[in-house]
Amino acid sequence: MKSILVEGLEEGFFIRDFNADILFETMMVLYTSITRNNKLKQLNCSPIILMQNTLEAYIRGVCTEKGLISFNDFQKSKNEIKY
Repeated sequence: MKSILVEGLEEGFFIRDFNADILFETMMVLYTSITRNNKLKQLNCSPIILMQNTLEAYIRGVCTEKGLISFNDFQKSKNEIKY
């Protein structure tokens, strides 16, 4: 995962001023909070909703315009998949 962040920084998907190690560790803290935090479990939200309101918001915040376009395209294609 960290290699994806490094690649994204190099290719201009994420704001260059950010440090890949810090981004990665922060994302892991958010993920741990979502999966193992009783406070968030008390909200009675699905893991998907929690992810959208934490990790997705965080990722969008570190994206460049190019990154946001790519992220939105990915989200759109993901929503079109029929399970």
